[in-house]
Amino acid sequence: MLKFYNENSTIMGNGPSNGEKKIDEEQYEDAILKKTLQLGELSRTDSTQGLIFFAGTDKARVITEILEERGWSRTKDHNVTNFTIKWCLAHQVDWNQFQEGKQLINNIPGQLAFADKINLWYTIRDYLRNRRTLDGNHIQTFLPMTFVLDDESEVAEFLRSFKKQNRTWICKPRYSYAGRGIYVISVNSDLNTIFKFKFGYGNRFQLQPRLPGYLMQEYISRPLLIKGRKFDIRVHWLVAWTKPLLVFYNHNASVVRLSLNLYREFDFDRATHLTNLSVQENHYRYAFSQEATGMTMNQLNQYFNRCFRPFHPKMCQDWVMTVMQVSQYFR
Repeated sequence: MLKFYNENSTIMGNGPSNGEKKIDEEQYEDAILKKTLQLGELSRTDSTQGLIFFAGTDKARVITEILEERGWSRTKDHNVTNFTIKWCLAHQVDWNQFQEGKQLINNIPGQLAFADKINLWYTIRDYLRNRRTLDGNHIQTFLPMTFVLDDESEVAEFLRSFKKQNRTWICKPRYSYAGRGIYVISVNSDLNTIFKFKFGYGNRFQLQPRLPGYLMQEYISRPLLIKGRKFDIRVHWLVAWTKPLLVFYNHNASVVRLSLNLYREFDFDRATHLTNLSVQENHYRYAFSQEATGMTMNQLNQYFNRCFRPFHPKMCQDWVMTVMQVSQYFR
């Protein structure tokens, strides 16, 4: 069973029913209380002596100033084992030496299943295959065509689709972030920016990716737009514990990011297709259009009430703040 809390500490999620529900919830609440007390011991310690934290990433400033002001000792040795808090990259975690209840880490076990784009694709694909509906829907019903370019057979399949169908495609690197390395291409684009020639069997030319770890995905050419722009919703969750799972959510910390340019499918300006701030702030138009690139969740709710609800009578008032955010079920 999975449960999470919003900012008002309302329990949401799906769980057992009938006779098992009360017993299971009591056990769950007992476990949460135990974990909360353990976490409280870290924050209410009378002395900071012996409290060590490791912070070795480019985002270390998130915790460094706060902890050092409170007398914590910082180490830059990523092999340290006697830490209280470790703020690090996934490969710097040794879960075999992790002391549950005594240490905190800004990573969770198994996160590589969704922390990079290729593993995320495999995870979603396998999940949907396992939960395929009884009427035999294919995965393309839920997700666009996707090819992993490290696989020669998938490269060949992509090239066949690319030549036969007049589609727009988006190419994404496996590990990068902030919009780096993302390309939008069409049938008229030059593939030499992504592929290079090599000799294959029988001295025949073949194409292979210039860089490893790329996904090629069919572009959603008719996306839902807000004010004529593409958007995404940046949602922040605090995963306090994984056993039992305890997640906190505050909608005030969530934001809606809008693309800088109005959407046009065959406009290959990255600021038309990507909502990343790092892409937009380097654009020459950003200084004049900065306020148009973001919304709060309350502003999004007002926009849906004004622009969507009149055309969808079954949509309830304040749909964003109720149905979209509250009625979320996890399995």
